[in-house]
Amino acid sequence: MVVRVAARLRAGLLAAALTALFAPAAADAQEAPEQATEEADADPAREAFLEGERAARQQRWADSARLFDRAHTLSGAPAALFNRAIALRNLGREREAREAFERVLAAEDVDDATREEARRLRDEADARVAALLLLNLEPTERHEVSVDGVDRHDDVSRPLRLEVDPGEHVVEVRREAHVPYRWRGQVEPGGERSLAVTLDPVPERGPRGWVIALVAVGAAVAAVAVGVGVRQARDEGTQIAPETERVLRIE
Repeated sequence: MVVRVAARLRAGLLAAALTALFAPAAADAQEAPEQATEEADADPAREAFLEGERAARQQRWADSARLFDRAHTLSGAPAALFNRAIALRNLGREREAREAFERVLAAEDVDDATREEARRLRDEADARVAALLLLNLEPTERHEVSVDGVDRHDDVSRPLRLEVDPGEHVVEVRREAHVPYRWRGQVEPGGERSLAVTLDPVPERGPRGWVIALVAVGAAVAAVAVGVGVRQARDEGTQIAPETERVLRIE
């Protein structure tokens, strides 16, 4: 489920935009659009920040998160990081949003009001993070675990606890010489689900299985040989007769 925080977005963006590097750009964007555009073009970080604001107002959250991330990478400004966290929450990516708010709180050049808002939103995101508990894993062996196709580390803690965002997920668990385990399901915001993982050993091939396999291989070889013989006879214009050397006799 995606959390809509658009009602707080304007206040959050305003508080962040008044921080350090981007304060002049935010003001100029309202008073002198042409001048702001020229300044943004000269400063890639400021340009990314202003584009991120525009995307947020249009509720293009994925673009907004990407642009604010670029602005923060280029400038290190907590304002861009704060706004990226807002966009991530609207995408339902609570774990990443929580981490971004924590980084804002760890920054030194953040005013008290923004810090308090970041702390409150961090706690909200943390309360929405869900968890999956993987049961029945071997206690002394590491397993290959993935969530939604992304590898997750097995630290051999049992049960293995994996934090996830609320919503639908696909979990896969693999172990050498065992049939993989796969689960698909929903996790509620702040919820926790226990998965009873079953990893059955791969069945060994018995003597009968090998006989069947050899018969199948023999039949395939015979079919290929017949095809080759017929093609050669056709190519050479030779009529296939019972006594022709190219005829395979099945005894």
